[in-house]
Amino acid sequence: MYKVMILVRTQSPLADEDPVGSARAEALRSELESCARSLAGADSSIRGVVLSQVHKAFADEDRLAMLIEVWTDADADQQRIVEVCVPGALRAREELVVAAVSTSDIVFREVLGRATESSPWKIKLVGTAFRREDFELDAFFDYWTNVHAPIGGNVPGLGGYVVSRVTEVLAGDEGADALIALWYESEAVFDAGQTTPEALAAWNDVANYAKTTGTFWLMTEHVIMSPPPSGPGILDSARG
Repeated sequence: MYKVMILVRTQSPLADEDPVGSARAEALRSELESCARSLAGADSSIRGVVLSQVHKAFADEDRLAMLIEVWTDADADQQRIVEVCVPGALRAREELVVAAVSTSDIVFREVLGRATESSPWKIKLVGTAFRREDFELDAFFDYWTNVHAPIGGNVPGLGGYVVSRVTEVLAGDEGADALIALWYESEAVFDAGQTTPEALAAWNDVANYAKTTGTFWLMTEHVIMSPPPSGPGILDSARG
């Protein structure tokens, strides 16, 4: 199973507190959702489609508006998927900047539910990850799997922990080696978890193998086509 991840940014901010920005954000989400539904209904190689809308950004200068994730069979035309999800005409009209990558998932904690209105897991933390220059790619992921994940994967309140390893750049220049996703019951649960010894230890460990320049967002999810279950994660199996 493969996954295409498409990061859609705007060249001007879409502030929730600004009525014009908020309306524009909702219109953009609606149009991207329509494109995603068209893809899901017409392409037999598609196995899941989820749109994640930014609820809160932790870097003001980053204008990510939407993350589109598409799970595919091996024979899928991934470049076409990117074009169908964010057509060139829409990019030009809304002045969108698109980065897209093909990824392979490393599941550390099973995803117990998507961050939707009807789910107990209502918020998802997404971030970019960049390896330190003195780490080869495989060594970076080995450290993450064997050292970092067992620390961060025990933060209270987690409902899923997935690292998507970038295997190919399809569009733009995101530059990240991976994207990380962690699910929580609510923003309050996420905030509370960040003050725990487990979370503090995890943040302190990041510089031991990764750059500290990653960007993070809290997101909510819109499920267009339910993706395949993640199954138990590496840390779930270790716990037994």
